[in-house]
Amino acid sequence: MKKIIGIYLLIYAAVKGVCLTLSLRSDSSHLPVGVLAVCAAVIVGSVYVAVVSFLGKGRLRQLSKYFVIEILLTVFNITVLYLLPAEILPTDNWVTGNLFTLLVDLVIIYYLTRERRYIRTRYISGGMDADPNGAPQVVWPLEEPSADEEELEYEGPEIIGQDPQETK
Repeated sequence: MKKIIGIYLLIYAAVKGVCLTLSLRSDSSHLPVGVLAVCAAVIVGSVYVAVVSFLGKGRLRQLSKYFVIEILLTVFNITVLYLLPAEILPTDNWVTGNLFTLLVDLVIIYYLTRERRYIRTRYISGGMDADPNGAPQVVWPLEEPSADEEELEYEGPEIIGQDPQETK
């Protein structure tokens, strides 16, 4: 999933960069300087997050934070253009962002947060046939231990040939 997001971000940054260049070279575009600065920041951020995701150092939570920030910056650009009407070109729509950008970012955030779910394991004892060296039982849905239950600690399997009283 991280590689796909990295590829998407590189393509998105390239398209946004080309449209920003066309907008700056055009004499008929009158975008505010703040919108252009936000677009440049989004391009740099997209490339950075893509590189981090390719290197495997980016966590899903960090990637989702980037997309939340991008949504906020897109809403900022749309609000500025609404309050300060300016003549815009079709390519300026990619510079400022649009509803499609917001929807794609929301879908990516949904899938990133959905992947963060995991299953916790807990060792359950109490029966005659409970094996402390056995496999853990999966508890789903997650249940928090109540206040009256005592915490059980698992010490791990014994090493064959090691004296149980011997400690390191």
